[in-house]
Amino acid sequence: KQKTAYELSLGLVGSEMCIRDRTMSESTSGINELNEYVRALSEDMDTNLRMLERSFHQLKTQVTRSPLTDLGEDTERVESCLYQSKQLVDKLIALATTDSIHIEADVVQLSPLIEGVVFEQEVLISSRNIEERIENDLPATRCNQHLLKQILANLIHNAALHGCDPLRPQITIELEDAACNRDNIVLAIHDNGPGIPVELREEIFLPTVRRQTAHTNGMGLAIVRKLVDHIGGDVRIDNRTKSGTKFLIRLPHTCLLYTSAAA
Repeated sequence: KQKTAYELSLGLVGSEMCIRDRTMSESTSGINELNEYVRALSEDMDTNLRMLERSFHQLKTQVTRSPLTDLGEDTERVESCLYQSKQLVDKLIALATTDSIHIEADVVQLSPLIEGVVFEQEVLISSRNIEERIENDLPATRCNQHLLKQILANLIHNAALHGCDPLRPQITIELEDAACNRDNIVLAIHDNGPGIPVELREEIFLPTVRRQTAHTNGMGLAIVRKLVDHIGGDVRIDNRTKSGTKFLIRLPHTCLLYTSAAA
């Protein structure tokens, strides 16, 4: 049975509406993702400027008390924070002008990256007398170094600011050996604070939740999870940990780079 012209026209209209709806849905999804990335960059910019402010005040205090020859480390910390702030501003400008940011994966050495993050946050860590336990000779991963640095900076900053025992504060950064395999490495960031209630351990990663917990208020952990997704990993809270909060970050192992190169 042949369709009438009226039936054919209805079919075309219906198809056009489906295509239009799908296009609008994809467009909305893209806008939402851009908005999330803008929030991530803005929040990291705010955190970085706060660290810069603390470093500047410490430097100012040192200037009034010590010879200028003793200020090398303080000036390096301020310079490092300024450089990081400049990078974040450049990314916001790129996002505003092109609606996209180039994300390139590379081999990233974890140990120097973590040392750099801790160095930038040393003023906060020292002011709270936090003991740092960082495993030596951590392996490399393959991802975008800038995004991974944002992820680590967020989690370490949250642990230092909200997660540690006030009497004997401690942050441990090490490999979760039992969870590592040929394809992935798992990095653990563990504080010794009050921990996060079991019923909230997944909920706090949701962008729609703005619940005050020991670790975050607002978009912080939702942004961390989104950034980890962007670099091909995942992040969760270890439910087996009975004291404090342990974040587990799964990252691609560098062996994937050599496997794909040889293929």
